[in-house]
Amino acid sequence: IINETNNITLSRLMNKPRFRAIHGAIREMIGKLYAYRGDAEGVAHGAVGKPAVQEEEANLIITLASGVIAYMVAKFPKEPALNRSQEKQL
Repeated sequence: IINETNNITLSRLMNKPRFRAIHGAIREMIGKLYAYRGDAEGVAHGAVGKPAVQEEEANLIITLASGVIAYMVAKFPKEPALNRSQEKQL
């Protein structure tokens, strides 16, 4: 939805001109949410034994993530696919 290629990191994507329209604090929040998702055992990756994340945290993260997705879809409607040379210009 946001990027036609699958090989770009979130931080690189957020630095593209198109996404600089997002307020810096919101971009930072999105990055920190993604970092938490990647770091916290049992959130995005399986945990051995009982996960450290409690149900309340899991509900918070999924609610925030769904809000970010809804925001991005509304703010950046899908555009026609770009070829590689056009994509580099973004």
